[in-house]
This record gives sequence, C-alpha cells and structure tokens, in this order.
Amino acid sequence: MPIRNKIIILITLAVLLPLAGTGTYLYLSQSAYLQNNLGTVLASIGRATAQTMDRFIVQRGPELELVSGSSTLRRTPESARYGMSRYLETFTDFDAFVFVDPSGELIAQQGTVLLSKGEQRLEDTIKRWYASAVNGDRLIDVIAEPGPFDRYLVYIAPVRHEHVDYGWLFGQVDSERIAATSIAVEVGNTGRATLFNEDGLLIGHEDKSRYGNDMSGYSIMQAPLNHNQGHPGDTFVSADGREKWGMTLLFEESLEKYGLRWGLIVDQTTAEMYAPIHQIRNSILASILISLVIFVPIGGFLAVRQISNPIQRMVSHLEMIARSDFTTKVTRKDLDRKDEIGTAAHAIRTLIENIASVVSRISGNTNILSTSAVDLSSVSQQTVQNVRTLSERTSSVAAAAEETSANTDSVADGMGQATQSLSSVAGAAEEMSVTVGEIAGNTERARRISDEAVQQAQRVAGTMQSLGTAAQEIDRVTETITEISSQTNLLALNATIEAARAGAAGKGFAVVANEIKELACQATAATEDIKRRISGIQTSTGSAVTDIDQINQVVREVGELVSSIAVATEEQATVTRALAGNIAHVSDGVQDANRRVIQTAEVSREMARDIAEVNTAATDIRSGAEQVQASAADLSNLADQLKALLEQFRVA
Repeated sequence: MPIRNKIIILITLAVLLPLAGTGTYLYLSQSAYLQNNLGTVLASIGRATAQTMDRFIVQRGPELELVSGSSTLRRTPESARYGMSRYLETFTDFDAFVFVDPSGELIAQQGTVLLSKGEQRLEDTIKRWYASAVNGDRLIDVIAEPGPFDRYLVYIAPVRHEHVDYGWLFGQVDSERIAATSIAVEVGNTGRATLFNEDGLLIGHEDKSRYGNDMSGYSIMQAPLNHNQGHPGDTFVSADGREKWGMTLLFEESLEKYGLRWGLIVDQTTAEMYAPIHQIRNSILASILISLVIFVPIGGFLAVRQISNPIQRMVSHLEMIARSDFTTKVTRKDLDRKDEIGTAAHAIRTLIENIASVVSRISGNTNILSTSAVDLSSVSQQTVQNVRTLSERTSSVAAAAEETSANTDSVADGMGQATQSLSSVAGAAEEMSVTVGEIAGNTERARRISDEAVQQAQRVAGTMQSLGTAAQEIDRVTETITEISSQTNLLALNATIEAARAGAAGKGFAVVANEIKELACQATAATEDIKRRISGIQTSTGSAVTDIDQINQVVREVGELVSSIAVATEEQATVTRALAGNIAHVSDGVQDANRRVIQTAEVSREMARDIAEVNTAATDIRSGAEQVQASAADLSNLADQLKALLEQFRVA
C-alpha cells in the first residue's frame, strides 16, 4: 500500500477515533445523565402530584369532622340543612352533605347526591353508606350509575356531643376534583398522569371517554395491585401500542388512614423522553461526518503534499543509490525544510557526495594500483633474472675461491719446503768453511732449489693475481646485489605507499611489500658483509703478491750468489759470510711469507664460506622475488576486479 494511502488512513483514524471515542463517551454519559435526570424529573413530578392528591384526599376527612362537630346539626332538620349549606360554601371541595340519625334514617341533606352503582333510590344509597359507617369505615369508594361512568368518595364522620350519638354525617366528593390535579399534569407532549383505583380501573385522565378502562393487565400495574407498593420505574407498552417509561405511586396517607388503594401512573413515551439523547447522538454523528468531510481531505492533501511527496522523492533517491547511480540531485525545496525530511535530504545529499568522492578516488587509485602492479611484476621478473645471474656468478666465484684456497695451500706447502731448504742452505754455509766440495755440491743444489723456488713463487704470484681478479669479480657481484637490493627497497617503498593509498583493500599487498623490504634489507646486509670480507681478501692478497715478489727477488739473488760461488771460489769466505747473512735474511722473509700464505689460505677458506652464504642468500632472494612476482600477479588481478566493480557505479 502506498504511503500516501497509509497517511490518509492514519489521518482518518486520527480524526475519527478521537471523535468517535469522545462522541461515544459524551453520548453514553449524557444518555445516562439524561435518562437518570428525565426519570428523576418524571418521578419528582409524579411524587409531587401524588402527594398533592393524597393530601387532598386526606384533608377532606378533618374538614368533614369539623362540620360534624357543628351544633347546628344537633338541633332541627332545618338548622342542619342551613348549617350544611354554609359549610358547602366554605368547604367547596364537597359536593353534598347527608345527615342521618343513629338508626340510619335521613334527617337532612344538602347538595346533589349521586346514586351509587345499582341503586336507584337515595334511601338505598343511604342504607349502604350507613352499613359502612356502622362497620367502622370512614371512607367509601363509590361508582355512580346510571349515566356516564362517574366516581366519587363518601367521607363518614360520627355526630356526637357529650357522649350522646346524634347520628352520622356523610360528605360526598366527586372524583373529578381529585382527578383534576392529575389531568393538569403535562410532561412534554406525551407525558401524562393517570389516576386508578384498587381494581386497576382508570378513574382520572384527560380523556374522559377512557374512564373505567381496565389497566390491570399492564406490567406497570402488577406491583401496586398485588403487593401494595409502587413500581420504581420501567418501560411498558400502553393501550395504543406506544412504548412508554413510567412509574406507579400509591397514596400512602390515604391508604394508611382510610385503606383507600388509589394510585397514580406518571408516564411519557420513550421516543419523546429519549429525544434529547437522540439529538445529542445525531449532533455527534453530524460533527464526525463534517469533520471527516472537511478535515480529512484537507489533512490528507497537506500530508500528501508535505510528507508523502517528499518521502517519495527520498525513496527515489535511495532507489537510484541502490542501483549504484549517484547522479541524482536532491532538490533545494527538500534541503530547505526544517523537519526530519530536510534532515534526511541533507543526509542523502551528503551520502551521495561522499560515496561519489570515494568511488572517484578509488577509481583513480585503481588505475595507479594496476600500473604499479604491472611495474612490480616487471621489476619482480627483472629481480628474478638478476638474482639468477647473481646465483650463477656466486657459484663461479665459490668454485674459484675453492681453487684459490687449494692453490694457497700448495703455496703454503712450497713455502714450508723453501723454509726447510733455506735451513739446509744455512747449515751448508756453516759447513762450507770445512769443505769446498760440499760447498760446490750444495751450491749446485742451492741453484736447483732456487730455480724451483722461483718457479713456485711465480706460480704463487699467478695464483694470487687470479685471486685478486676473482675478488674484483666478487666486488662487481656485490655491487650488482647492492643495486638489486636498492631497487627492491625502492619497489617495497612504492608498494607500501600504494598499499596505504588502497586502504583496507591493500593490506595483503602491504604484508608482501614488508616481506620484500625485509628480504632486501637482509640481502643488503649480507652484501655489505661480503664486501667487507672481500676487501680484506683483496688487502691480504695484495700483501701476499708483494711478499711473493720479494721472494722472487730473493730467490733470484740466491741464484746469482750460487753462480758467483761457482765462479769465484777464492772469495769463499767473504761470499760465505755474505751468503750466511743473506740466507738468514731470506729465511726470515720466507718464514714471513709462509705466515702470510697461511693467512691467505685461511682468508680464502673464509671467502669460500662467505660466498656460499651469499649463494644461499641469493637463493632466498630469488624465492622472495618469485613470491613478489606471484603477489604482483594477484595484485594485478585484484586491481582488474576492483576496476570492474567500480565500473558499476555512476557518479556525476
């Protein structure tokens, strides 16, 4: 369901429910109040009317007793008639007075006496009244006939004076006087008061044609007829079929004093009684209807214009964002709002701008990342090739170093032999003074030994030169390794920078860059160590070459000396002394050369071990370079995937 329909429904409910709730509450409360109030008012009218009629009935008794106490009744019939005539003028509610003696014989009468039902003569009526008086009755309920249905009450009072009975006084009151009070009662247009007697017959009503109607069948009459109590108030259906609300009230004082069971019905049609309630209901319904007709369309229009349409625009923006389209623009009208929709509009605009900026930056960085990945792959391939070349050269240098070490060992052995030979020469020089023949033989042998020494020194010199050349080649190799390490460090630095630009996506590449950087640092450190060791080898080799040159010079001098000995034997003593000194000097030089050659052999062995370590480091660097190459390939694939992903986004 669209949100505008929901808003209209909510507004309708927001208007309808409070109005309906308030209207229902007002209707129920006012209905209950009016019902109670109307019932109370009707009951009050009924009670007031009943009390008025009840007092009217009761008060007639004391008035008759006042008349019965008059002395005029105890004189002559003329006096009695005269007195009753005056009292009729005074007590106008009586229609007639009848005075009889103690035996029931008529003495005097005044006014119109109505005949009782079934009686045609006054004497018969008086006899009936007299019988009631003798029985102790003080009030007789009489229905008169013939003629229209008529009803009257006959009050009875004894006439006595000083314990002497003079007879009975009967006072007749027409029920019309009593019913007049009920007839005057009007409650609205349909409310009436109806007088009934103990038989349930109607004896007082505005419609006299209804006198004598039997009302005992109505539910409202059951309580007073059966239980001598009034009905508290309820609905019933009248003879004309209308629904009424009414209550019955008995004349309590009349019942208590005279046993007269007359009562009053006060009623009103429920239609008229509840008319104000219905009017309130109709007014409430009209108010609700007017509110729905006027306020709901206005509220719906304003809600759709102020809420639904802006929300639909916000939803449209969000749908375009969900489709990776960030070219949508938030209208100024929505941005200028000061409510939640304005806040949402600012948030959506900020979201679009931020995402577009991020996508643009990522797109640019992706191109850089792709280029860097290609460069890294190229550098990695070059690094692998250089490291392979380094490994091959290192292997060659290692072989040369091993050969140099072996040659140096041979030189050391030769120098040891030379030292022994010089020792022999020294011994022979000492014995030369003893025998010239031994000198000649030893001279010949010394010449051969010197020739061998020259040859061996030359071989050692060549070996040391080869060693120096190999050391220089190792220096070039170390320079190549240093250059590769520098390039690797530069590559690692660039990779670290690109990983930092890539953010979270470049964390894996940053780890690879750090590993490359650590390998480069290890290669640089190893290369520097090799350079230091090769520098020491070069220095020792140079010293050894110099010493070997000195040895060659000494050996040549020895040869010349031996030749001189052979030519000039006569200078034997002088030459022998010089030869002894020279031989001692040569012996010291040979011993020193022997020590240097031993040192050179040790350095050669150390250089061989260092070159082996360099070879191992070169192998590790090649493995790292291959890993870098694989990581560069992965990074290139990642850049391509990221670029393809970013192509799904559209930004302004």
